[in-house]
Amino acid sequence: MRSRKILFVLSWAFIFVGSIRLTNGAIGELAEVCNATCMKIREIVAESPFVVAVYAEKGVDPKQKSRKFNSIGSGIVKKLEGGAMGILTNNHVVSEPIASRIWVSFYQKGFLQEVAIIGRDPAADLALLSSPELPQGIVPATFAKRLELGQQVYALGYPFGVRRPTFGYVNTLESVSWLYAWTQAPVNPGNSGGPVFNEKHEVVGINTAIIQGATTTFVLPVEHVNRILPRLSREGIVRHAGAGFVFNDASHIPPFFFEELGLKYPPAQDSVMVYEVEPNSQAARAGIRKGDSILKFNGMAVKSAKDLDMKMFFDHHPDEAAVFTTKRGTQAFERELALVEYISVFKDQETR
Repeated sequence: MRSRKILFVLSWAFIFVGSIRLTNGAIGELAEVCNATCMKIREIVAESPFVVAVYAEKGVDPKQKSRKFNSIGSGIVKKLEGGAMGILTNNHVVSEPIASRIWVSFYQKGFLQEVAIIGRDPAADLALLSSPELPQGIVPATFAKRLELGQQVYALGYPFGVRRPTFGYVNTLESVSWLYAWTQAPVNPGNSGGPVFNEKHEVVGINTAIIQGATTTFVLPVEHVNRILPRLSREGIVRHAGAGFVFNDASHIPPFFFEELGLKYPPAQDSVMVYEVEPNSQAARAGIRKGDSILKFNGMAVKSAKDLDMKMFFDHHPDEAAVFTTKRGTQAFERELALVEYISVFKDQETR
């Protein structure tokens, strides 16, 4: 099957496009055929002035005569701890390389306003920007507690610089990683950092990336956003921890893996199993091997690969010492090593 590159949902070579407006007459004609979904889309567009366009200038000489925005995305006005306002967007909209200047614009609210980066999370592809004084009548977005499988959702952003809504459904809550869900709400370059809404007009996720040639959108669920947001304000650069080796639930590992290692398949019970260890890595030097079962992490029982990954990601930092209790055959071992930095699943990756 041919490979499909994962593309970030933003435009790197941006040409400013004016907003498209419907006349009152055109809206009146559409109303005659507008169903419930159509009405919900209109409601979300009309009641979401907190969704902004984000323009960034990257790697440009300020003395250059002909300058233009070379990155555009979308953002969401959010109330932060302490009552201050901030704007959430994707990290890749304002980095890779780090933007020298960033502006935001509120729909039909006048000129662009310059903002600054408060915090970035490269692994989760999330960034927090300062917020200018909000135009009259604009209030911050309301965030839900979680994204639900199967719910109808609505995406709103500025693809190619034009404010545009779409709708679809949540297909799965875990895609190439537990960190991202999939929806089929169509998005385009410029949607990065924009919100995904539920029927209650609550933000349930942030559009992050698409698969080229497909209708699938990777969305960072709101429950992860809510956990990361306070750290963006406090830490500036948020770094997450990982094990430094690959592991998975034994039930998700193919039979030939067991056959190659001379292990019984299926095993007597499901467990979290080491799938790959890089030669000469610190995990290898600590004695961790392919086929080992992971029983405990820092003394706590390991229930699943997802739980272990999430525990390290949200509760630990790179370079922290950790102890993995592993089992090989009938013997248990305590393997101590330093956790490594978690790398984004989208970094230099393709899906097939």
